[in-house]
Amino acid sequence: MLLTTTLRKVIKLSFTSETKIVFNETTELSVDVSTEDSFNYALHVEEIKGDISNLKITPLNGSQNLPCDIVNGTYKTNAEQLQHPFQFLIKCEVEYKAITPSTWSTGFWTCSNFLKFLNLFECLEGKIPFANYEFYKLHWFIKKVESNIVEFTIQNPQQIQINGQKDDLNLIANVHQDLQLELFFVYDPKVIEEHNINLENTKKAEISTISLSSPTISTTDSVLKENPILVETPIQEPIVKDTGTSEDEQCHANQKATIIDSVLDKSVSDDGHVPIITSPEMQLNEISSEDEKPEAASKPPTKSQNMAEATFFKTGDYVILISSDGKRIFSSASLLTRNSYIFATILKNIKKSPVKINVEEFNSDVIYSALDFLNGKNDAINGKEIELYHFSDKYSFRDLKKVCCSKFDKLLSLKNVCEIIQIAYANYFEELKLKCIEMIRLNTEKIVESELKALPTEIYAEIFI
Repeated sequence: MLLTTTLRKVIKLSFTSETKIVFNETTELSVDVSTEDSFNYALHVEEIKGDISNLKITPLNGSQNLPCDIVNGTYKTNAEQLQHPFQFLIKCEVEYKAITPSTWSTGFWTCSNFLKFLNLFECLEGKIPFANYEFYKLHWFIKKVESNIVEFTIQNPQQIQINGQKDDLNLIANVHQDLQLELFFVYDPKVIEEHNINLENTKKAEISTISLSSPTISTTDSVLKENPILVETPIQEPIVKDTGTSEDEQCHANQKATIIDSVLDKSVSDDGHVPIITSPEMQLNEISSEDEKPEAASKPPTKSQNMAEATFFKTGDYVILISSDGKRIFSSASLLTRNSYIFATILKNIKKSPVKINVEEFNSDVIYSALDFLNGKNDAINGKEIELYHFSDKYSFRDLKKVCCSKFDKLLSLKNVCEIIQIAYANYFEELKLKCIEMIRLNTEKIVESELKALPTEIYAEIFI
């Protein structure tokens, strides 16, 4: 469908040659700079392709649109403005494809013993049956790339969004810990249905060519449809299970967590290797135990169980968080595991209480405020939203992160715009991102230069190039 759309491009103009500005595949124009006198210049808009109307050109060091000479079709500017990029804004008709995305989620688990069994440059492979489609499946590999490291890959030829990204999913894991993660998918059902039908037709064509005198059995198609995952290797039998869609899975797309010196179950190797799990990146430099308690029986978690129920901890057990300023902060284990996927994952293999955890990057004030919020004091985050966002993002406190993110639009200022724009990009907050870009463009000279230069390359390029 054709919809009227405002498109913009930011680009620095050349003094010596034409500058081509491409808005999309069907819309572009060229700009030539000519000299009027020693200070004033004219911009000539030429080679217009597409239906462009209401062209506005604004220098990034100012807020006013360039005056247009309608008779000559030129825009007036000067030498000072030409030292900066210009924003070109147009209105045009753009062809849009209407889609209705669907979501689906599942869990993936592989025992560490299978990972250890692999020799260097050997791999496990299999297929994940996707949603309710009979023939469409996602091909996965677990490759032994180093003596103690494997790489987990899900091939994604149809660019389904997997944990927030549309490329192949690639994760690194240590062989001394089970590979366990949650997968969250967003996809166009029309596209997947089309591929499912094509695969079905291909399968029927293959079956029709098989000789009746020599019947064969497919190792994958012989698996019952209800089987959670199709396994194509005799030594690997991972478990994939459907789970309910959760915001947690969206927030923690394709990130890692590192646990060091863990007090884990005796079945886990204690050779100093660092296990890596799929969650926001974090480093716990000390997890130790005091006052041994008898081992408590644990049941495997079900869909309806809370994450905390999967741990060895009882309700009365507690954790000691050691802040960056050296303070010991006590918290109940159930509070942490109930609200954090990260802590639920860490503590499920620990059988002793209390546990000490070094939280090196956050001071006691931030940690106390986070715990107060988890205990129902919603105003505890006031004035610390950015610090608490980083804390909640790193340790997977979903509710805390959601509340912090909801406040950034009102908190935005010249002092924090460089930090908030990175949060906006990381979480796909498009409105907040555009608001940050506009604030930076209009106030470049007022923002600390070192903060602008510290921005990631892709963000800096979108703002100024």
